[in-house]
Amino acid sequence: GRGQGSSANASGASQQQLQQQWDGQPRIDERFAIRVMASDGNCLFRSVADQMYGNPDLHRLVRTKCMEYMEAEREYFQQFVTDRFEEHVHRMKQDGEWGDDVEIEAMSEMYDCRIEIYGYSNEALRTFHETCNACNPHPMRLSY
Repeated sequence: GRGQGSSANASGASQQQLQQQWDGQPRIDERFAIRVMASDGNCLFRSVADQMYGNPDLHRLVRTKCMEYMEAEREYFQQFVTDRFEEHVHRMKQDGEWGDDVEIEAMSEMYDCRIEIYGYSNEALRTFHETCNACNPHPMRLSY
């Protein structure tokens, strides 16, 4: 997502403001919490690193693995990129470049994990790798 992201936000609100925004609304599950990620262009990769490895500081590893996966599966992913594929991958390898749907799709495949994207409600806006329930019943949940 663009700007500030979270695992399971992004209007620039503090953790307390976010929690107040969600209080009183039905929760997806009481065990989930909103974890605000740094708004440095790496928020998508930080959120995935947080959920996959328990450490958002591993965002560079996630970004590298994502780009390697996209390069390996170039024939599939190039149809979703508007600029030249090589240029897109080169740009996306740079720290601070915002990830988008194509990178989310790549990460859902490489981690073999369903990824649900949330906005300002408890209903998922978009789901990637939907058929993955059998291999991993616990999806990754990202919000912006």
